[in-house]
Amino acid sequence: DAQTAGGPLSSPRWDEGPQFQLDIKEHNTRVFIALELVDKDMDARDEAGRQADDANWPTVQIAVCEGKGKNVRLTSDEAPKVLFQARSRDPYPDGLILEIPANRLPKSDKPYIILPMTSEPGVVHKFAISAYTNHYAELSKVNPEPCNLCPGDCKTCPMVQIMQRIDALENRFNNHLSFLEQIA
Repeated sequence: DAQTAGGPLSSPRWDEGPQFQLDIKEHNTRVFIALELVDKDMDARDEAGRQADDANWPTVQIAVCEGKGKNVRLTSDEAPKVLFQARSRDPYPDGLILEIPANRLPKSDKPYIILPMTSEPGVVHKFAISAYTNHYAELSKVNPEPCNLCPGDCKTCPMVQIMQRIDALENRFNNHLSFLEQIA
């Protein structure tokens, strides 16, 4: 939503946007990162009256930054160390592709952080992000409170919902046992 669309790194709210971690095990990995807008056609047909104004449509950008650890979000308290960046319209207006050649990422035992963002704060786009590599790598959303059951977003994770249901059943069962102990 617009409240979590912090905008570019020059905005004081940039850290409110989504963050993804790319965990690469081999230093000589070649990486292609693709960010595709899924809520906008190339000619802006999705929004009436914008067709002639496509040049003013807010661009999207990504920055690949040095990470601080697994599932650790970068914050605006400290400027991120940007390693690579790209923006849309270079050459794709409805997304972007960033190529990072093999051996160009500094060696790190921590995941790199990918920051997708718009050129203006408060602008929301639905997007798909993908990483293509020549060696094994993991791309996941940064989640500061992972459940360790899956690499996804724990708020919508089916395992978390199942565990909540099991906890509720256990509580009901414990209440029933307590009641039976009292009447026995």
